[in-house]
Amino acid sequence: MENIIQQIHTDHRHIVKILSILRHELKLLENNSEEANFELISDSLDYLAHYPDEYHHPKEEVIFAYHLQRSDEMRDEIERLMTQHRNLHEATQRINEITTAILQGDVHLRETYINTLAGFIQQQTSHLENEEKAVLPMLEQRLNDQDWINIEQQMPTQTDPLFSPWGGNVPQGFAALYDHIMEDSSPR
Repeated sequence: MENIIQQIHTDHRHIVKILSILRHELKLLENNSEEANFELISDSLDYLAHYPDEYHHPKEEVIFAYHLQRSDEMRDEIERLMTQHRNLHEATQRINEITTAILQGDVHLRETYINTLAGFIQQQTSHLENEEKAVLPMLEQRLNDQDWINIEQQMPTQTDPLFSPWGGNVPQGFAALYDHIMEDSSPR
């Protein structure tokens, strides 16, 4: 259990870091600052489209499905979270499309972009809070060691392309984001 559930919590902390970056860039956009970094926003959204949508959420869904096969406890909340996974995927695609249009010079979308990005950040944050405060603690209490062994056998395997120990060899699509995180976390 420790490895699986700890990885989920670790992933959530990493997603919170990315959302913090997006929140900072959103404030710059709301203040009409020229310092808003669309490359950083784009890399952040690409990361959220890649790792959480393609690997993290499927891991959670394995855990959720395993639990729901054995119990109805928190069924409605878990099913809502699973629906949110699909909705978050669609929201990530939508905000990525608008980001691409803005990077290509479509400045008329600025207000729509700000509102969509703010909604996206709130949607992601709310989803993480629901998982962390209610469902994951319940699963940690209810599932036993054998359950976690069974779950682990069904888990997709993929390392995090941004936060794994790459030894400085981060995939090119995440280089600017990685540099920003490293610069932001270095001792001053």
